Amino acid sequence: MAGWMTKPPADSEHVQDLLLWLNARMSKEPYGILHRIPKEPAIVIVGPLSIIFHWFWESGEVQLNWKLAIIAIFKKGKKEDPGAYRLFSLTSVPDKIMEKFILEVIKKYLRDNTDISHSQHGFTRGMSCLTNLISFYDKVTQKIDQGKPVDVVFLDFSKAFDTVSHIILLDKLSSTQLVKSVIHWVISWLKGQAQRLIVNKVTLGWWQVTRVPQGSLLGAVL
Repeated sequence: MAGWMTKPPADSEHVQDLLLWLNARMSKEPYGILHRIPKEPAIVIVGPLSIIFHWFWESGEVQLNWKLAIIAIFKKGKKEDPGAYRLFSLTSVPDKIMEKFILEVIKKYLRDNTDISHSQHGFTRGMSCLTNLISFYDKVTQKIDQGKPVDVVFLDFSKAFDTVSHIILLDKLSSTQLVKSVIHWVISWLKGQAQRLIVNKVTLGWWQVTRVPQGSLLGAVL
C-alpha cells in the first residue's frame, strides 16, 4: 500500500490506457476538442503527457485551464428552453486523466483502510442502488418475520454537490494518511474553479465556483 501511496501512477502505460478509456461519443470539452482527438494519436502523445502528469503529481499543483468547465448539457426538448439542459461540468481531457489518477489513489486508500462503512453503497466498488435495496429488504423482512415493527425514514439531501463545505472536506482529507501531494492537488483543484454556460450556441462569461463540481470524476467520491 505504501508504494501505491507514494509512487506516481502516471507512467506511460497507464496514461495510454486512460487515453483509450475516454469515451469518443462524449460532448466537447471547454476548448471545443472532441475526446476522440487525443485518443487517436495516443501512442504519439503519451510520453509528453506522462511527464506533465508526473510533474503535477509531484508538485501538487493544478494547471489553471484544467479548472475551467462548460455546463448545461442538452437533454431533450427545445434548445431555447433553459429547462432542457442539465447542469453538468465538462472539463478538459488532461484534467479528466489527472482526476482519474487522483481518484484511483483515494479510492484504493479508502478500501484498504476501511474508512467507508459497509453500509455505504453509493460510489463504492461492487455496490449499487440494487445492492442497497437487497440489503434493506433483507433486514426489513427479517424484522417482520420476527413480528417486530419497522420504521423507515428516507432523507434526501437537497443540492448535495452545491452545499459541500470545502473547509470540512479538506479537513477530512488532511486527517487521512494520503500522500501529501494528493491532498495538495485536491486543494489546488478546488480553488479557482470556474464555469460558463453555453445555451443554444450562446456562450456566457466565466464565473467562479465554490462547490464541488458536479460531473467531475472526483466530485462523487469527495
